[in-house]
Order: sequence, then structure tokens, then C-alpha cells
Amino acid sequence: MSQPTRSRVGAESDLRGLAAREACRDVVLTSFALADAGRRVDIAEFFINDGVQSIDGNAVRGRREIRAVLAARDAVPGRRTAHLLSEVDVDASTGYPDEVVVRGFIQLYLLNEEERISAEPNALAQVEDRLVPDSGVWRISKRSITTLVGRG
Repeated sequence: MSQPTRSRVGAESDLRGLAAREACRDVVLTSFALADAGRRVDIAEFFINDGVQSIDGNAVRGRREIRAVLAARDAVPGRRTAHLLSEVDVDASTGYPDEVVVRGFIQLYLLNEEERISAEPNALAQVEDRLVPDSGVWRISKRSITTLVGRG
């Protein structure tokens, strides 16, 4: 994953840029909330038609294929998750208005009804989402998730 670059750190954003940043942050946060609600399949709608989702280098392209991968996770009996996101960095300094990049870290907890003994994360991952405007809303063109420690 690339490192954040900021050519205008401390400079005030215009209102359109600020609105775009908040819209992109909302897409990212809502997508992980849907996963935790057992509605992973709905996350596919946040991708552009030919969007890419890559988890540890395993990439799938297109909304249909992304939906299939997410549906398979939804179909795992008893799979419940909690994704704890760090403060996300929303970088609109290099590609706006054509692209906004959102980066952050995720702690993934796999929840098991039978074992409420510990609260240790199963994985720590870095996420980078590239979002583009699409029919009046911001959608993910590429999501890259890289596991740093553990497994998801």
C-alpha cells in the first residue's frame, strides 16, 4: 500500500471537497457496519460496476463477482464479526475531484456465541479504498485489504 502524501497539510478545504471527503468516509464506515450486521452482500453496491476487491492479493473484479464472494461469507453458519476501524485518513489532495483515497487499519474480531471468554482480535489489517464519483455518489473503484497479523 502506498503511503499517504499530503501536498497541502493544514490548508482549508473548499466545501465541495469537504463534502466529498465525508461522503467517502461514510461509504467506508457503512460497508464495515454492513459486514458486522451480516449483510456483506449489500457492500457490493458500494463498488463501481467493474470495481476490484483485493484481500491479501486475491482479487475479484466486478460487482457480480464481489457480491458472490461476500454472499459466501454471509452463508457461513454462525459467522459474526466486529470490525473496529482506526481513525481513517481521507486523502483528497492528489486525485480530487476524480478520486479520493481512504486508508485505515481494522481489527477483526470473529464472534462465537459459545465462547465469550476473551476479546482478542483475530486479525489486524490495513485497508485502502479508492473511491470515484459514479452517477452522483461516491463508489469504491478498488478496495485493498492487507492482513498484517492474524487471519480473517
